[in-house]
Amino acid sequence: MKNLGKIGLALGVLTLAFGLYVHFVVAPAAEGAEATMENIRANNELTGDQTYADIPGYSDAFKSMEKKTDFGGYVFFASMLPVLLCLIASIKKDKMGLIGLLLSLGAFFIGAAYGT
Repeated sequence: MKNLGKIGLALGVLTLAFGLYVHFVVAPAAEGAEATMENIRANNELTGDQTYADIPGYSDAFKSMEKKTDFGGYVFFASMLPVLLCLIASIKKDKMGLIGLLLSLGAFFIGAAYGT
């Protein structure tokens, strides 16, 4: 069980680091991209068969905005494995498993906030 706790703790640290990257880097960039998209919508009128994707900068801003949801989903699903591993280890009274469980749950909630 000690090895299970170590593996879960290592995976929990990695998923939490990726979740913090999403929270502090990707999410603010997505909010800026959303403001850019709103600015493009407000200042441009569509004519004929034109779509917003034809306007320069709109598709890049859209991709940046979608990255938040994609990466949040990755964190959400990636954090499930360490949660389960650490849950088993913490039931067996392993302290590393308990620490890993707390870190993994933090990553799980970050992923749930941005990935859904």
